[in-house]
Amino acid sequence: MTIGVAVLGSTGSIGRSTLQVLARQRERFRVVAITGHSNKDLLAQQAAEWKPAFVGLVNGGDKEKGNGTSCLVEAATHPDVRIVVNGIVGAAGLEATLAALRAGKRVALANKETLVMAGELVAQAARDGGGEIVKKITVDSATLVNKALEVIEAHFLFDVDYDQVEVVIHPQSVIHGFAEFVDGSVLAQVGFPTMELPILYALTYPDRVPDQGVRRFDPVAAGTLTFEALQPARFPAYVVGREAARQGGTAPARFNAANEVAVQLFLEQRIAFGRIAEIIEHVVGRGTGDGGRGSSLEEVLAADAEARRQAQEVACS
Repeated sequence: MTIGVAVLGSTGSIGRSTLQVLARQRERFRVVAITGHSNKDLLAQQAAEWKPAFVGLVNGGDKEKGNGTSCLVEAATHPDVRIVVNGIVGAAGLEATLAALRAGKRVALANKETLVMAGELVAQAARDGGGEIVKKITVDSATLVNKALEVIEAHFLFDVDYDQVEVVIHPQSVIHGFAEFVDGSVLAQVGFPTMELPILYALTYPDRVPDQGVRRFDPVAAGTLTFEALQPARFPAYVVGREAARQGGTAPARFNAANEVAVQLFLEQRIAFGRIAEIIEHVVGRGTGDGGRGSSLEEVLAADAEARRQAQEVACS
C-alpha cells in the first residue's frame, strides 16, 4: 500500500524537487495534497499529473474552497496524508507544521524558520500528537545567518545543548555535517550538493531505498576538501544568532524575522549588504528582557510581527 504525501509549496524549488523524487518512487508513495502560493498554471499542471485529493492555492485572488492560508492546514491534516513535506519559505508554514504534528503526521521540514521561531512549540506538538520531524534545508550563507539557524535547529532536532554544536566553514559544500561520539570517533555525511537526497531520506526514514536520481559520490571528482575556523568578527550576524539562541523564548523568532526583512531589503537594493547584520543586532537587542517565552503560537507570531516592524524602522533610520 502506498503512503500518502502532502507537499506544501509544491510550485517552489523544494516542492518541485520533492515531486521529482516522488515520480521515481511511485510504487511507495502517492501525492494526496498539494498547495502553491500564487502560480496557478504550474499548480494546475501538477494537479493534472498527480490527481491529488486536495489542491490549495494560498494567493488565488478569490474565495474558493481550498484557497487562502487555511488550505495549508487543511492539506497538512488531510486524513489520507501520512507525510507532510513543508517547502514553504519563511514563517508562513508554522501553523501547518504544528497542526500536522498534532495530527500525528511525519513532517519533513524544508525551512529552518519553523524550528527557529517556535522550537519548543514544535517539540511539544510532536509529543502531544505523536508526530515526527525528520529533515531541514536552507540558504542565507553569505552572512552565515544560516549557520546560526542550523545551530538552533540542531538543538531541537537532536536534543543537544548549544555548546555541543560547533560550526566550521567548508567552501566545497561536500561534507554536510560531522557527528562525534562519546568515544571520540566521528562520522561525516558526504555527498555532492542536492536537495533530492535529503528529501528522499525524509520520506523513507529510517529505511534507505534504491534511487537512481542523484549523482553518486566520487571522492576523486570531489577534489580537495578544506575547512576554516569561523571568525566571529567577520560574521556578526552569526554571533547575534547564537546570542538569540542563548536567550531563548521569542529571541530566535525576532532574529529570524529581522533577518528575513533585512535580506529582502538588500535584494531590493534598499540597504547595503553590511547593514543586514546591523539591523538584526538592533532588533534582537531591543527584545532583550522583554519576557517573551514563546509559549504560544500567538506570542511567537506577535514577536515575529513586531520584529519585522522594528527591522523596517531601523532600516529607514
